[in-house]
Amino acid sequence: MALASLFLTLYGIAAFAVALLYFRPRRQSFVESFPPGPESPTMPTLDSWVQYQQWGREYGDLVYIRKHNMLIINHARVAIDLLEKHARIYSDRPMTQVMKLCGFNDILSLEKYSDKWRGNRRLFQQNFRQSASRRFYPAQYRKIHQYLRDLTAPQKNLCSTPCQCLKTLVFHDPLSQKAIEAVSLIGRAILEPFPAVELFPWLRFMPSWFPGCGFQQVANKCAQYFHEVDTIPFDRATMSSISSFLLAMVQNPDVQSKAQAEIDHVIGRDRLPTLEDRRSLPYVESVYREVMRMQPPLPLGLLHASIDDDFYRGYHIPKGCTVVTNLWAMGRDPDVYSEPDKFMPERFHGLSKWAIYEH
Repeated sequence: MALASLFLTLYGIAAFAVALLYFRPRRQSFVESFPPGPESPTMPTLDSWVQYQQWGREYGDLVYIRKHNMLIINHARVAIDLLEKHARIYSDRPMTQVMKLCGFNDILSLEKYSDKWRGNRRLFQQNFRQSASRRFYPAQYRKIHQYLRDLTAPQKNLCSTPCQCLKTLVFHDPLSQKAIEAVSLIGRAILEPFPAVELFPWLRFMPSWFPGCGFQQVANKCAQYFHEVDTIPFDRATMSSISSFLLAMVQNPDVQSKAQAEIDHVIGRDRLPTLEDRRSLPYVESVYREVMRMQPPLPLGLLHASIDDDFYRGYHIPKGCTVVTNLWAMGRDPDVYSEPDKFMPERFHGLSKWAIYEH
């Protein structure tokens, strides 16, 4: 009996040793198949796209942050390959417990891939696809025309002018400052690890002073700011685009003159433009696209998440990986855009949406 017990013990030890030898090289190979990236970096929360671009120059088009299971894409062609051609895998959104506490799960564009999301998306497309959205044109025209009339009315407050509005937005509006703080908090909520609440979701019901519940302060402030910013009577992303456009026109008066000449030639000075005129204004369209290239209102786009393991260019992209698309870096790719830091609307003239990447 003792001999049999000893035999079984030795057999078990031998089997365990063989298993270690068998699985160790496979595990190492599996780990090494991840895309390259920095080891345990400090994640930026403001202007993070600049740091991501720098990592892209150092590590390549794919940058993997193993600590956060995050993949950063710095090249448009890679984004098209993964997010469009492999859309089945990358249609999900990351959603941590802290993000839920911030209220992100109530936003359609940030919802997890599910039956609820598909239903909401179907409803949204039915009412806001291009053909259906035409019914909103009259309301848009009324608002635009009222805004233009206000610009020419001397009795109106100077805050009606775009520059003054932008000055108020950036320097004086307390809600704008809260919006900036909210951006930082959102970055923390998404990027900063809070392992305790992910392992024990019931901690989200505990007070912030409870050990391991420091995430509550971030979540509470983020939810508060998010609610207050959401009530601002103008869209911050739109104002950001207007600000970028005005700055570009001030810095490039020759571009402004060409765009104005095209508008005068096509529309004249006896009527206001309509959305139907857009196809007849190719240079103005190119100006718009160049503004969006240099200063995208969402530099990192919307986060994606992989719902399954995937392999791309020999690299393993694990299930549940958060995928970040660095639109800011893509718009400054010197392999795609010559002189990327120069404002040149002509680069888009006569090109379709994706034609610039087809080379």
